[in-house]
Amino acid sequence: VEGVGNAFTKARRMSVEAVLNVGDILFHNKAPTSPKLSPRSKRVAIGNEAAAFLSMVPGGDGRCISRKQYQDLLDGELKRLSLKIDKDVKSEMVDAVFQGGVDSLDNPGFSDLLARIKLPIGDLARKISRSGGLNRSESVAELKPPNTFLSWMRTAYGKMYDDNGARVCLLVYSLFNLVLFLEVFISRRGWFVGEDTVGIGGTGGVWVDFARGFGMICNFNCAFVLVPMMRSIVTSIQETWLNKWIPFEKAYDFHQLVGTTAFVFGTLHGIAHVINLITWKDWTWSGTMWCGAIDDGFLFCSAATGIMVQTIFTIIGVFATNKLRTSRTWNYFWTTHHLGLLFYIILLFHARDFWKWFLGPILAYLLERYHRRRNAQFTSKVLKTEYKGQEVIQVRFEKPEGLNYLPGQWVFIKSSMVSKYELHPFTLSSCPDDPYLECHIKAVGDWTGDFYSLYDSQHIEDGKQVYSLPAFNLQIEGPHGAPAQDWTNYERTVLISTGIGITPFASVIKHIRRRMQQSNAIRSRDLDVPGCLNLRVKKVTLIWICRNQESIAWFTDVINEAKMEMGDDFDVQVYLSSVNALGDVRAGITHIGMHAYFQKTNKDAITGLNNVLTLYDRPNWNNIFRTFCETSPNEKLGVFFCGPHSLGHTLKKTCATFTSTSSTSFSFFQEHF
Repeated sequence: VEGVGNAFTKARRMSVEAVLNVGDILFHNKAPTSPKLSPRSKRVAIGNEAAAFLSMVPGGDGRCISRKQYQDLLDGELKRLSLKIDKDVKSEMVDAVFQGGVDSLDNPGFSDLLARIKLPIGDLARKISRSGGLNRSESVAELKPPNTFLSWMRTAYGKMYDDNGARVCLLVYSLFNLVLFLEVFISRRGWFVGEDTVGIGGTGGVWVDFARGFGMICNFNCAFVLVPMMRSIVTSIQETWLNKWIPFEKAYDFHQLVGTTAFVFGTLHGIAHVINLITWKDWTWSGTMWCGAIDDGFLFCSAATGIMVQTIFTIIGVFATNKLRTSRTWNYFWTTHHLGLLFYIILLFHARDFWKWFLGPILAYLLERYHRRRNAQFTSKVLKTEYKGQEVIQVRFEKPEGLNYLPGQWVFIKSSMVSKYELHPFTLSSCPDDPYLECHIKAVGDWTGDFYSLYDSQHIEDGKQVYSLPAFNLQIEGPHGAPAQDWTNYERTVLISTGIGITPFASVIKHIRRRMQQSNAIRSRDLDVPGCLNLRVKKVTLIWICRNQESIAWFTDVINEAKMEMGDDFDVQVYLSSVNALGDVRAGITHIGMHAYFQKTNKDAITGLNNVLTLYDRPNWNNIFRTFCETSPNEKLGVFFCGPHSLGHTLKKTCATFTSTSSTSFSFFQEHF
C-alpha cells in the first residue's frame, strides 16, 4: 500500500509540474534550460504534459477535449481578455487545432499537436510558480562578474565608456566643478600664500569660504545650464564627427544635471551663510554681512536677493521633477520655467561677478533662438488627418521645400486653435523621403486633449461616423536632434518602445525599408549601389509593448511592409501587457490555438501581422538580453528606448549589467522631450 501511495504521489507531482512547465513555455516563450532530450524522452515529456493538460480541462473527462469544448473555452477566454478576433479567424484557429476534421483530441492527438506546433519542452522537474515564473517586477539580470582584478577592470572600463562616452564627460564636468571650488576656497584661506584673506564685506571665517566656493560653482552652472538647450546648435553638431566622442543625444539629461547641481550648491551656499550668521557674534541687521555695503540699497542686499533667487529656483525645480513634469501637468512645467528670466535678473544683482560667466552663454542662446525663429520655424498646412483609435490622430502636413531631417528626429508644433503661445514636442513618424511630414498625436494631456477635441466625431459620411479635423495651419519648429537618429552607428540595433513611443522608430523602420528597396532595385539591374544607400545596420530588433489590441493597429502596415522587405533581418516582438498570462488551462489552450493558427497561416490571429506572433504579458528582459549576448558575441549593440522613465531606468541598468558580465556591449539611448 505504501509503495502504491508513493507512486501515486510521484505521478501526481509530475503531472502538476508538467502543467506548470507548459504554462511557463506557452505564456512567456521561455527557451528550454535543460539538456537536450532524446527523441524518446521528448515523446514521453510531451505525453506527460498533454495528459496533465487534458486532466484539468473544465467539464472534460480528463482523457480528451472535443471541438465544442475547445470552441467554448476559446470564446470565453477571448472575452475575458477583451480580445476581438474575426469569426473566420476563430474558425481557422479551431481548424488548425483539430487538423484533419477530427471532432476531439485524446492524449496521443494532443501530444501530436504540441509536437506539431513545435513548442519547446523544458525541464519537467523544474518547480515554478503558477504564473510561469515571470514576475512583473523581474527585469534586471542578477549577474555578478567573478571577483578578480581583470573582471573589475573590465567592469570599470565598460561603465566608463558606456553610453557613448557619457561617463567620461561626466568625469570632466565633475573635475571642473571641483577645481572651481578648490581655487576659491584655497585662495581665501591663504594656504599657499602665507596669509589669510578676509572675506568681502569685512567678514571672514571658514563658513564664508565654503559659501564663496559653493557660489563659484553656482556661477558656472547657472550660466552653463543654457548651453544644452541650444537645440539648433546641438542638432547641427550632432550630425558631425564630434557625435562619436560627445553624447549630444543626452543634452537634455545634461541640462537636468547642470540645473540640479546649481540648485544643490545654491542651497549649500545659503546654508553656509546662515551657519556663519549663527556663529558670528558681531553681525547686525544693517551690517555689511547682511547687505554687503551699507549704502548699496535693497537691490544689492545679499540676503534679500539670495532668498528671492532660491525661492524662484525651488519653484522651477519642483515643477521640473519627473513626477510633476508629466503630460497632464506640462503647462505648469512650461510656465514655471519661464520664471528663469526673473531668476537671472535678480541673480545679476545678487552676485556681482556673475555677468562674467553669464555674458557668453546668454548671447549665444539669444542668437540661437533668433536663428531658430528665422530658419527653423515655418507654417504648414494640414493635408490629411486620420483617427487611428485609442484617441490617437495621424496628422499629415506640408513639408517645406528643401527641409532635410533624419529618421527619429522631432519637431515642436503650435496650434493657435489650442494655445496661442505653447509649443508641444512630437516625433516625426514620416520618412525623410516622404513628400510630407507626419506625426501621431495621442490625447494624454491638456494640449493633446484639446487638440483631439477639435475632431468632429459627429460628422457622418455615407452613413458612417467619420472623424475629421478642421482645415487650419500649424506652426512648426524644428527638426531637432534625438537619440533615435544615432541608430546608423551600429550594425545591430534594438528598438524598444511602449504604446505611442513607437513613432520615432516607425520613421527609422520606414527609412531602412526604403533604402533596402532602392538598393535591391539597383542590384537587380547589375549596377553598383551608391554609398549613400548603403546602411551599416545589418539587423534590427523591434520590441513593442502595447496595453491593448487596438494600439497595435497604429503601425501594422509599417511593420508588415518592413518584415516583407527585410525578412529575418527585421526581428519583431509585440507584447500585450494588459493580458496577464495566469497560467491556467483556459489561457493555455487559447495560446495553443494562437500558435497553431500562426503555424498554419504564418499570420498572427490577434494583430494580423505577418511572420510575427503576439506574446502575452511583459517582456522578460533577462532572457531577451541573454539571447542578444548569445547571438551577438563580441559586438556592440545600440539599444534605443522611447517610453516611461521607470522602464527606461530598468533597461539602462540591464544594459550596464550585461555589458559588465558578457562579451557583448550595450549602449543605451533614451528619448526625452
